[in-house]
Amino acid sequence: MRTWLAGFVILLTIVLTSRAFFWKGFFPLHDFTLVTRLVEMDRALQDGHFPVRWSRNLGYGYGMPLFQFYGPTPYYIASGILFLSQSPIFSIKMLYFVFTFLGAMGMFVYAKRWFGVVGATVSSVAFLVFPYRMLDIYVRGAWNEMFAISMVPWILHGIELAYEKSHAKSILFISFFSFLMFTSHNLMTLMFVPVLVGYALVRASRQNLRALLSIGSGFLLGGGMAMFYLLPSFFEKQYTRVDTLIGGYGNYKFHFLYLRQLFSGTWGYGGSILGIEDGLSFSLGVIQIALMCIAGIAYLRSFRQFSRSTHKVVLYAIVVLGASLLLSSFKSSFIWDRVPLMSYFQFPWRFLSIATLIIPLLIGSLFTSIREAVVRASVAASCIFALLLSIGNTYLPKERMENPEALYYTDVKKIQKEMSGILPDYIPITISQSEPPVPDTRVSFKREGPSVDTKVDRTHEMLVQTRLSDPNSLVFSIAIFPGWTFYINGEKVEPIITDAGIYEVPLEAGEWTVSARFESTPLRRIADGISIVAWFVYIGVTLYADYRKH
Repeated sequence: MRTWLAGFVILLTIVLTSRAFFWKGFFPLHDFTLVTRLVEMDRALQDGHFPVRWSRNLGYGYGMPLFQFYGPTPYYIASGILFLSQSPIFSIKMLYFVFTFLGAMGMFVYAKRWFGVVGATVSSVAFLVFPYRMLDIYVRGAWNEMFAISMVPWILHGIELAYEKSHAKSILFISFFSFLMFTSHNLMTLMFVPVLVGYALVRASRQNLRALLSIGSGFLLGGGMAMFYLLPSFFEKQYTRVDTLIGGYGNYKFHFLYLRQLFSGTWGYGGSILGIEDGLSFSLGVIQIALMCIAGIAYLRSFRQFSRSTHKVVLYAIVVLGASLLLSSFKSSFIWDRVPLMSYFQFPWRFLSIATLIIPLLIGSLFTSIREAVVRASVAASCIFALLLSIGNTYLPKERMENPEALYYTDVKKIQKEMSGILPDYIPITISQSEPPVPDTRVSFKREGPSVDTKVDRTHEMLVQTRLSDPNSLVFSIAIFPGWTFYINGEKVEPIITDAGIYEVPLEAGEWTVSARFESTPLRRIADGISIVAWFVYIGVTLYADYRKH
């Protein structure tokens, strides 16, 4: 009965926190490229391009390897929804429900082990209404980031399974949900993997080294399953403009937080700027902070009732929370200045992602100190009421758009001309101009010549036929990037690289069939092979776990 009631409360909270999102005319204001990314993913899948790496129309119509660097998994899921709904905007909104539900259930399942059904319900509600989670969804439209965060509780659950000696299940949980995290957001992966590894070590002792082996195997298997994405995204980034991410507006020096901003209840739809006058809120939530402090007082009063293992976990959570808040503030600028990798996080306040998980868990810990069932239920009801009250009208936009498609469109020409400038980070570096002219066609003759008969025109390949009476060259308006390979009458040839950073294929007089294919490089073949083997291992572990169960 308590579990059913908990499910109802969590579902009610999901509905309340998403009510504005399903208003007609509402969509996240800061990321106009959500639908564009989905449309490009869907076009590539329909063209038979898998795993999807190349976006045909972004990069001002010259294409770019968007999904080789930008986490593809949320868009694979949204593409499945799009196949059924035929509505890109509806598909993106439904993806919100997918990761919101997964995150809430993951928080409940993990917290239940420590705090029981009542405490887990409060933790799940606190997670759902946490201000930074709402910021990611309602203001930033940071789908990939929140998708990755929502996988972390399930990984924590997998770690706990290892210490319960459910080793096969532990490997399955950790590998699958770490795969989802790895392939949804690179920065969240860099942020949370050290935290998760640290948690596993804190929970360990000399008696459960096998648990550590299971946990390590889970992470390795998850990494192997995601290798098709991880390996190329790391080793081929130098061929793109990815370094522009850390310059200009993306320079971390402009986005540190002040302590007072963690307590401010002001909500807005503006941007992050230098100083304290940001147009959006970075609050931890006044009610959330108050409940966390009450839980801390209750914990100290019952200090001797808890085991040494519990004390270690609580101390670790507090240390990690403190470190995350420190890294978001000006006080940590000396760390950011000395660790080059930190600059890729761009926004120090991104470390509030860790608080999004830890603070709800610390709030739920209040119920480990309350023994009487009636008191627990009363306190839980009060906490949930206060948390839901904190929503108020905070996340309700002030106005609706009469025509959302005016910004979130699927038209190819608009994507090429309008959206490419919003998402320039992965444009190949050979495209020298910051805003090159959009090509009229994907293939044309360098000099005036006969017509080109295009037989195949897909995201990852083209095939054209032509008959020439004089020598000429075919110019393919495709950005230079490793993997593009050209063939004349079935024989591989080396194209010329033009000054514009695109491909040119010289032809003599005669009849020719010319093809361009985006093929795997040796690195990608190795990465794909590792992923295939890892997925077979995952299936094998699944069958073994099922065999042991029966």
